[in-house]
Formats: sequence, C-alpha cells, structure tokens
Amino acid sequence: MTEDTKLKDYEISYLAKSEGGEEEVRQAIKREAGEILLDNPAQRIVLAYPIKKEKSAYFGYVHFRMDSERMAALDHDLRTKADILRFLLITPPFAKTRLRSALRPRAAETVEKKPAPAPPTPLSNEDLEKKIEEILK
Repeated sequence: MTEDTKLKDYEISYLAKSEGGEEEVRQAIKREAGEILLDNPAQRIVLAYPIKKEKSAYFGYVHFRMDSERMAALDHDLRTKADILRFLLITPPFAKTRLRSALRPRAAETVEKKPAPAPPTPLSNEDLEKKIEEILK
C-alpha cells in the first residue's frame, strides 16, 4: 500500500477543562504525523451533568488526515491527558458525488401499478340461496 492510500480523514470532538486542552489536541495530532484540515476554536459550554466534577468545559472539534495505523497511539495519548475530559474520534461520512436520480431507479418506480379490483356487487337473496344450495350438494 502506498502512503497516500493509508491516510484517512477523521474528526475529533472533545471536551477540555481549560482552553489549553485545545492546544493539547492539536499537538497530539501533530505528534502522530496528522495533517489538520479544519480547526474549530473551542467554546465554553455548560455541561448537562458533571464530568470528572466539572460543570462546564470547552467544546471543540478538529478535522484531520492521518494514517489509520497511528490512531491507537493518538487515542492512548489523549486518554492520558488530564485536561481532556472526553473525546470522540469518528470518520466523517463520504459526500455523495451523484444525485439519486442519476443512479438506477428504485424498485417501486419500475413496477407498474395495477388498478384496484372493483368491489363485488351485492347479490340478491335469490342468488344467495342458489349459491348455498350449490355448496350443499
């Protein structure tokens, strides 16, 4: 495999105790030879419940490209940082390059709709008696 094919895009979102946590995340990515694509500055938020006795934290996210084999080292590095309360590493979904209409049609669109059968007409009493006699024979 070439080096370019091993690189994958990732996103990390994190909660840090202080503004310094933002820099720790960036430095951890750079230590593992990651390339930062998008860096959103962290903003202070109030947590819904305390995390490690903290009631507020700095929330931020970073998009980056890194060798997939180095992700375990990055994960370990961030878990050992005292300033990082929580983090989540994901691979962002791929953007669609073609519209749905350009792809093959859906199965429901190719099936012809059959008209609903007409409701049966009610039988008269005489016709019903004849049918009953036929069945009993």
